[in-house]
Amino acid sequence: MRLSGFPRLWKTTRESVYLSPAPLYHTAPLRSCMSVQRLGATVIVMEKFEPRDALAAIERHRVTHSQWVPTMFTRMLRLLPRTAPATTSVPFRFAVHAAAPCPRLIKEQMMAGGPILYEYYGATEGNGFVHITPEEWLAYPGSVGRAMGAEIHIVGESGEEVETGADGVVYLSGGSVFEYTTIPARPGTRTTNRAGRPPVTSDTSMQRAPLLDRPQDVHDHFRGVNIYLRRSRTS
Repeated sequence: MRLSGFPRLWKTTRESVYLSPAPLYHTAPLRSCMSVQRLGATVIVMEKFEPRDALAAIERHRVTHSQWVPTMFTRMLRLLPRTAPATTSVPFRFAVHAAAPCPRLIKEQMMAGGPILYEYYGATEGNGFVHITPEEWLAYPGSVGRAMGAEIHIVGESGEEVETGADGVVYLSGGSVFEYTTIPARPGTRTTNRAGRPPVTSDTSMQRAPLLDRPQDVHDHFRGVNIYLRRSRTS
């Protein structure tokens, strides 16, 4: 998504206060902070994420917008029953999350505080963007929404698009053109990021198509330590 798209999609204005609990070496937090600053709005960047500090920052700075990942939700939910700040007077309206599939139970618990969770799916390459509002998610739990500026394809191991109801890998096409410096470009390049299920509708949406997981759950850390991504999001 272009920098100009953030304010329009999530109704950011000069009066907004944006909290970034994530490090700025990730693309999404960096671009989001830049787009908010372009408006002259306030950006609060945490040096590191701690759930108690994040909840306190929302209260102290009267945060209106923020962006999260599912693991942050899991950690905050452990504190909420006993340490949740009195946020009834805080104009907190948009909590955006992405980066990984959010377990349905976790999102339902977060939604209990109000319909303010907006979710998107995309890639650093900027070749596609999928977005869903809280109201749409409540109607289609587990979905990541509709494609914006791209077409969605769910393909199998052979590279052919799978039938409705079957699992496959998400590919995006029709967005920004890109290529990698170490990989030869191919005509009609698409990018693959997540395992998913195709939509039941006939348009180019994921209105009822849930993200399931990454194609590979185990990530081999550069120091040789295996990181189990699904376990880290839900434990």
